[in-house]
Parts: sequence; C-alpha cells; structure tokens
Amino acid sequence: MTTSREEFKFNCGVRITQIQHNDGQTVVQTERDGAFGADLVIAGIGAIPNIALPEAAGLRVDNGILVNERLETKTLVFKQRMGK
Repeated sequence: MTTSREEFKFNCGVRITQIQHNDGQTVVQTERDGAFGADLVIAGIGAIPNIALPEAAGLRVDNGILVNERLETKTLVFKQRMGK
C-alpha cells in the first residue's frame, strides 16, 4: 500500500495500560499520556537477562552473552555440548 504522506509517532518510555480494538480502530491507553488511536502498535518490552549460567561456564558477558558479527562466542563451551 502506498500513501502520499506517512506519519509516524514514537512514544518512548511510556507505560501502556491497555490496547483495545473498537469498531475497526486500535486505541492505546497509556498511564500518563491518555489514549490515542493507532494503525500499528509495536511494543518493546525490556527483560533482564539471567547471565549466571553463561558466566559460570566461562563465557564473556555484558548484559547478555557477548558474540561476534557471526553471533559466535569466543569459547567452545556450547559448541562442544551441541556436538559441533
């Protein structure tokens, strides 16, 4: 679908309390900013990784397992256990 004018609004750092679909329109209710209509809602929900196991296995971690550009670790711990 092509439109002559596309408009995007990013609401970062807000807490969504409810998303409803009423009469063909999506309505997003936020804790602080009230409600607004939306064609598309993408919610990025943060999670805190549990790095205890990879850290104990000797992997390099920093808010998750560190990998290279090919998504490989610098240790053979998991590769050996997976038979690769």
